[in-house]
Amino acid sequence: WQVEVSQTEEVYSNGLRIDTSFVTKNRPRAAYGIWALNGDAAPVGTGNMPRGIVFHTTESDMAPFEQESTKELKTLGNQLLRFIRREHSYHYLIDRFGRVYRVVEEADAANHAGFSVWSDEQGVYVNLNDSFLGVAFEGSTNQREQITAAQVSAARALTELLRERYGIAAEKCVTHAQVSVSP
Repeated sequence: WQVEVSQTEEVYSNGLRIDTSFVTKNRPRAAYGIWALNGDAAPVGTGNMPRGIVFHTTESDMAPFEQESTKELKTLGNQLLRFIRREHSYHYLIDRFGRVYRVVEEADAANHAGFSVWSDEQGVYVNLNDSFLGVAFEGSTNQREQITAAQVSAARALTELLRERYGIAAEKCVTHAQVSVSP
């Protein structure tokens, strides 16, 4: 549950702190179709609440995660936040220090999933920007150390909060590689 809230931060009972100083609005989350598993052309239902979470890495410029690079890490992180905000890329960003930033309001769509698809027992979801929340780790899959221990800890707390808030099952918490499709 939410313990404290200010103009720039939310604090939750599980220790999660969300920086809201970069939050921006995007287009409202649109009602999305849920398509039949058997491939019928007509949707079998619709939704307007998040059904899952897609995890990403930002694939951004990286500095060594070392004390001597702190200034560069902070500069790169700030530049990344500004870019993500401008592009409405993700709902949340977890920086390499484990700080969680809300970037796009949860009620809005973020531009994180592109051409994507996922299915569950209720049906098939296409182009997940409206049906899934986007959470990004500052990092690169080309780096030897892909994410930090602080990021893992923060991601656990954030994922726990979002799953509870929206009733999201663990199997609907997926990576971008699992949902991305080529048009």
